[in-house]
Amino acid sequence: MHLAFRDEGFSRLPRLLYTETNYIRQGYALAPDTVRLGAFPSMPRDTLEFVPWPIKAVLAAEPQAMPATLTTAVERNRELLRDIAVSWVRAFPRRAEAHETLALVLETLGELTAGRSQEYSALSEIRRARMSTAKPAVSLRLANIETRFLLKSGQMAQARALADSLLRANPRPDMDDARQLRGLAALTGHVHLTAQLQRKAAPDFTFLTPDWEEVNVPLPLTDAALGLFAYSAFGNPMDSLAALEQRVERLIPSYVESSRRLRTRQALLDVPAVLAFPERGIRPMHRAQAGGNYRLVMH
Repeated sequence: MHLAFRDEGFSRLPRLLYTETNYIRQGYALAPDTVRLGAFPSMPRDTLEFVPWPIKAVLAAEPQAMPATLTTAVERNRELLRDIAVSWVRAFPRRAEAHETLALVLETLGELTAGRSQEYSALSEIRRARMSTAKPAVSLRLANIETRFLLKSGQMAQARALADSLLRANPRPDMDDARQLRGLAALTGHVHLTAQLQRKAAPDFTFLTPDWEEVNVPLPLTDAALGLFAYSAFGNPMDSLAALEQRVERLIPSYVESSRRLRTRQALLDVPAVLAFPERGIRPMHRAQAGGNYRLVMH
């Protein structure tokens, strides 16, 4: 199993085992009409089950779509993944991906600096992973994870120091490195750098409508929307927010056919409207019906 998953590390196994409560399994009903479906994991007995509901009901967390045993299913899968990861570390003590996997499992279990075993904690394992690799891209990803662990464990000064050092060490990142650095820039309050890295990191970004329909748009529109996403997370600067929102609105008719414009506007402007609401107030995207996204509902 370790050899089968070694290249992807932790990213594939949690999705196979469903170790997070916000993972949704998606699907379709093809007849008589195509209907998008979703399901959270459940475990009413000793078997992992997925009971499909219309995706809007799942995203809105309607009671019938939220299984009572969701937490039980996720906890069981986390323990299973912990056993797998511990066996990897013992079998391959010099493999960075083995230590990374265990570190991320321990994070889901809340064992950041200490846990049931004195031998393992999320922080100690991610540091062992960093010591076990000489690949710059891997090292950056692992350091990014360590920053998150420091932040979640309340070690704010250490988290900021590590984030700042990584940003200084990577002044001209490529696309993959930008994906690791954008969160660090946001964490340390570098607003304009965050927007720059967000644009560089995701030129092929796939936007989602309120019911999770994928929307792909041309690069000029993607660039403006990603910049708006980044600035909206900070709620500032106001002139950049206004300019980018206007640019998105202006570009949509130029790049999107009329039948798709409403869905595209929702995919590109809903999230910024939610993020910047405390500073900007009600925006055109706030509405009475928002596909289950209560944060957009305004009567």
